[in-house]
Amino acid sequence: MNRNLLLLLIIFCSIGAFAQQRPQYSQYMVNQFVLNPAVAGTEEFVDLKAGFRYQWLGMSSAPVTYYLSGHMPVGRPRKSNFGSPKNQKKGWHGLGFYVYNDITGPIRHTAGYLSYAYNLPLSKNVRMSLGANIGVQKFGLNGEDFILKDENDLVLNGVKSAVVPDLNAGAWLYGKKWFYGLAIHQLLQNELVFNGVREIGNPNGVNGISKLNNHYFMTAGYFYKIKRDYAIVPSIMIKYVNPAPVSIDLSARVVFKDDIFWFGASYRGLDSFTGMIGTTLLNGTMPISYSYDLSHSELIKYNTGSHEIVVGYRIPPNPRVPCPSKFWN
Repeated sequence: MNRNLLLLLIIFCSIGAFAQQRPQYSQYMVNQFVLNPAVAGTEEFVDLKAGFRYQWLGMSSAPVTYYLSGHMPVGRPRKSNFGSPKNQKKGWHGLGFYVYNDITGPIRHTAGYLSYAYNLPLSKNVRMSLGANIGVQKFGLNGEDFILKDENDLVLNGVKSAVVPDLNAGAWLYGKKWFYGLAIHQLLQNELVFNGVREIGNPNGVNGISKLNNHYFMTAGYFYKIKRDYAIVPSIMIKYVNPAPVSIDLSARVVFKDDIFWFGASYRGLDSFTGMIGTTLLNGTMPISYSYDLSHSELIKYNTGSHEIVVGYRIPPNPRVPCPSKFWN
């Protein structure tokens, strides 16, 4: 077989044919910023988070994802609660960063972004944030991870890689007890060119299987207070990327005493059920959460579930005054 043709079949079937080209997170409600850059600066504090996800435990070469993110407001007035005169008139900026490493068998997907958002009032009780992040994505294929029938075949010798710029954008509409967000990833729709090799039969790389497709995310949630000490927070995420079917995550959390402890569950259509639990330590500054996914698709025959852990740290504007958690965190 032609060397370039075989290489491209492996690369593009591994990356392009599977429409989902972004990492998957079950705890999207814990860190909305990784989906939507407009979330940057919507909190009063500097919000740092690190996440780890091991998907489909028990399957060979199953996906493993690590990420680190952070965002903060700039120019936000102190005590700018909904309904205050300052909140009605004042806009502020949000800055942030997001880096991740996603490993699936021989495929290595690494990306890093810097984010900016502007937060403005729409009414006494409604605010909007518009944001974008810009960065780079790197895809790598490690030939050493393949077991070849012909050990002398040098088709996959070494590491093949492609680096492309990337741009994501989003909008975040929120009030004191609700939020609604829209985001688009991979706006540039770049073509992947591995070590100078383009897609066979498509020299221009336009609309080929090597193109990075747009990913669309819609999230929404509501904070429903039951009694003084606890509340229920239902949320939804709708995700779409062509040609995959629409994916819908339905979630609900029960939150006790300003996020000191919470538990919840989620259902991802055609894929899995998820159980979640979390707490906040160090006087409200260190949130920790864990989730476990159990497949209900055919994949359940081949794996024992997926694990995800998220650890955060909140730096309040005044270190002597703890900043309580907002419901979307």
